[in-house]
Amino acid sequence: GLKEKYGLDIAPANFVAISDGGGPATVQALTGGTITAANIFSTSPAIEQSNLVVLEDPKNAFLAANVVPLVASQ
Repeated sequence: GLKEKYGLDIAPANFVAISDGGGPATVQALTGGTITAANIFSTSPAIEQSNLVVLEDPKNAFLAANVVPLVASQ
């Protein structure tokens, strides 16, 4: 992950688990200063609304989430 690709050694004490999949609680933690970085979908309107900065990932530590809509045939 981040240590191997970017040399970031994040201590467990510096990790904050937020279980909303990059949703409102994550955005609130970012804008409120509780956290300084998070994994949020690039399609989230919160990025523009909250003036968040999207970081580049040239070493592809985070894989693209190519979402495809599916429907049942019945």
